[in-house]
Amino acid sequence: MPEVWPITIPAPVNSFEHEQKDVSARTGDQFGVKTTRRRMTNAPSSAQLQFVLLAAEKAALDTFYYTTTNSGCKSFTADWLALVLSTHHCAKITEYSAQVAGKNSDGIIYTASMSIEIMDKGEVIEGYSHPWYDPQQAA
Repeated sequence: MPEVWPITIPAPVNSFEHEQKDVSARTGDQFGVKTTRRRMTNAPSSAQLQFVLLAAEKAALDTFYYTTTNSGCKSFTADWLALVLSTHHCAKITEYSAQVAGKNSDGIIYTASMSIEIMDKGEVIEGYSHPWYDPQQAA
C-alpha cells in the first residue's frame, strides 16, 4: 500500500510535466538476432518538482523521504499528484535535495528539488503475488 503525502508538506511550486519512459530493454541472445522485450505493462513517467519550504516543512519532508518512504524505496500518493494525473497513480522519489535559499520574518527559507517516478497503482509491487495467483483458491 502506498504511503500518503503528509498535509504538513505543501505541494510543489512548479507545474510539472511528466515524461513517459521507454519500456523496452534490448537483450542479446547467445545466438541470433537481438530482440526487444517489455519490462512491464505501463511505463513509469518521470517528473522534476520544486518546493519552497519553511524549516518545519523541510523537517517534515526530510522525515517523509528518509523515514516514511525509506529514502525513496516505498511509493506514495498525494492530492497534488491526483490533480495532474488521476487517483489511480502513485510515485516514488528517485532524487531529493534541499538547500537554504534565504531568510524572512518567518525564519529560514529552503528550496528543495525532487525527481519522482510516477506509475499506475497497479504496477506497484509491494506485496507481489503472481497475476494468476488466487488467494481464495490457495486457502
